Amino acid sequence: MDVLKIPFNSLIGLTRVDNEKDYIFKLTEKREYQNHLGSVHASALFALAEATSGEYLKRLLGETKLNIIPVVRRVELKYNRAAYGEIFSKATLLASTKDDIINELQIRKRTTLKIFVELCTNNNAKVFSSVFEWYLNIITQ
Repeated sequence: MDVLKIPFNSLIGLTRVDNEKDYIFKLTEKREYQNHLGSVHASALFALAEATSGEYLKRLLGETKLNIIPVVRRVELKYNRAAYGEIFSKATLLASTKDDIINELQIRKRTTLKIFVELCTNNNAKVFSSVFEWYLNIITQ
């Protein structure tokens, strides 16, 4: 599944980023994303982070032949500072490896994993950090 084709992600206009800084997506600067202070609204930042964690998960496990259903289970987040302009996202896997995850799925047919997501401005100022815990379940038929 293409994360950018999920209706909500399409609505807010997330775009892919291909560059040397390992950014995944960006949220362009639009007046519609502003809050009452003129900075990027908290919910727009959260939407970018959630989509980024899903894309990272897809990239991590997309080549497996397992029929995996992923669902966000828990999120921890921190808004570090006001965000202005274009916002870029990065992600990394926490506390496990791809092989550990696949082994757990093959044995138990379910597992959880955590993905760290960071959002930055175009001058690399960190504006948001989060940990998304995903529950993965293999559908057998």
